[in-house]
Amino acid sequence: MHLFGSKKNDTWAIKIDRSTNTVCYQRPNYVEAGMTDAYCGPKIIHENANRLVALEDRDFEVIRAIYFDKKTYTLMMTELGEMHDGASIEYFECY
Repeated sequence: MHLFGSKKNDTWAIKIDRSTNTVCYQRPNYVEAGMTDAYCGPKIIHENANRLVALEDRDFEVIRAIYFDKKTYTLMMTELGEMHDGASIEYFECY
């Protein structure tokens, strides 16, 4: 298993869809490829005044967790998946 960590320098669009209780995001390379809609997958499982936590389990293909700190406006996305043969951690500073 391999672990990959990165701090993104590109700009992602990240939003909360309250109607579906999910975290949605759109990567720059998806926009370049012509995909205009954001991906909404991780379901919010916990939220309070300080943080938001969302989790996605796509039948063991990938397990994704999102942690958003409302005080520092930072977001961390972790992923464990069969496709990648490992795990990844991505860190974002939100504006």
